[in-house]
Amino acid sequence: MGSREGEPTASLHEVEQTLRKGLSGARRVVIVGIGSQLQGDDAAGARVAQQLLGRTPGNVLPLVCWTVPESYAEPIRRFRPTHVLLIDAAELGQMPGACRLVSAEDVLGLALSTHPMPLRLLAKYLRKTTDAEIALLALQPKQTELGAGLSQELDHVAQELADMLLRALAD
Repeated sequence: MGSREGEPTASLHEVEQTLRKGLSGARRVVIVGIGSQLQGDDAAGARVAQQLLGRTPGNVLPLVCWTVPESYAEPIRRFRPTHVLLIDAAELGQMPGACRLVSAEDVLGLALSTHPMPLRLLAKYLRKTTDAEIALLALQPKQTELGAGLSQELDHVAQELADMLLRALAD
């Protein structure tokens, strides 16, 4: 459900095609929105999950985890997902709003996150306890200064990604 580490970011259309392919046949999906609401665009992943609340079918669990996704590990495990999509801001060296879908193998080898528990440890735990396919949707932030709000660019991208996920999950 993702690209290999080191690949360039993809257009939203390419991300949507990859998500549709990766989620086809998914029986139970958890979408984990991660980020700090106090650090501008770092909140983009959580914003995507917020946009999904109340809009997904019963086999999809969107979680707004903010900076503590590890606190949701047990509810994720109990949901028995076949697929887990982590969404978080990450420095990709690209234009603000650029996206990269990273496969589970690459998530396990990365330290992209700025949160207390590295996402690779969470991904490793979830893979071991759920046997789910795990991927990370990384979003390039514009700014992450303390006290800054979500930029207009990333707010727009978060809405686009939420709509894109709804389409992919409807297939």
